[in-house]
Amino acid sequence: MKKHNPVFCILLFSCVFLSGAFAAKKDAAMVNTLVAEEADRTFETANKALASGDMRKAANSLLSAYKLAFSIDDTDLLTRVCLSSISFKLNAQSTGYDESHLDKTYLAATADELLEKAQMFAEFPGNSNGTVLSAVCRIYAVRLALSQEKTAYPEYLSTLTSLEKPLAKEANHLAQLYRTKGDVYMRSSNYGSARDYYQKAADVHTKNKVLGEIGMDWYNVARSCSLGDKKKDAVSAIEQAIKYDRDAENTSGLGSDYLAYAKILMKGNPSSDEKKKARVFADWAASIYEAGDFISEAEKARAFLESISAN
Repeated sequence: MKKHNPVFCILLFSCVFLSGAFAAKKDAAMVNTLVAEEADRTFETANKALASGDMRKAANSLLSAYKLAFSIDDTDLLTRVCLSSISFKLNAQSTGYDESHLDKTYLAATADELLEKAQMFAEFPGNSNGTVLSAVCRIYAVRLALSQEKTAYPEYLSTLTSLEKPLAKEANHLAQLYRTKGDVYMRSSNYGSARDYYQKAADVHTKNKVLGEIGMDWYNVARSCSLGDKKKDAVSAIEQAIKYDRDAENTSGLGSDYLAYAKILMKGNPSSDEKKKARVFADWAASIYEAGDFISEAEKARAFLESISAN
């Protein structure tokens, strides 16, 4: 099972928790906020484009947000832009997106270099949110290590556990920490613990009404249940993922959910009814992908449909 590409599934997230998480609360009578507001809107646009798979729009918006943030000395936003840019870089690499037009921009940096930039901005004098942002950088460091196939799982879990207290009052960041813990446990094949932490992330996101993230949380719950041979639980979880991704109008998420549903149904010794449903859901996934212009993902769904029909 995988979200619409493997890196996005395990290591990336839509960055909703970075968008506006630290929007400055400024006294309009004392300072101008027009550029700051434009920068925040542009950053929101970048993250939405990244979540939907529109890489060119994401790149252009990240470049604009980075420039605007620098123009007003906003190290808070610069940190968040660089963290989202890590997600952009990893997603670009996994999808084969042509980055040649970015050669003379800050996005020409590697993911590791972007993390260094983010850490530098977080620690820059005058960044009032530096402590929290530095902790978020450490979460990204774990995600980046996982993306590079590094396997120091006990170390990663220790790091994440140490960040729970500093982020205890930062609900969205805490949820992402839980999701990252789930990812680490998944990589170490501890599917029960992975499920527990994905569920914790879903609970936090649901309580705080972060709609854009809940579908991914439930998708991850389904994935951990499926790999842990809990087929019935996996079906229940993927149905929740579909509900929330539909509510969020998340096209790529819905395509991934339905394809995952088909794959779950085909696990073990599927009944004739399960095979029938799997064919329906695989075809539905392909149609959703095609509607969103996710052509390669649609082709993979069609290929899985053909494999079911061949059985």
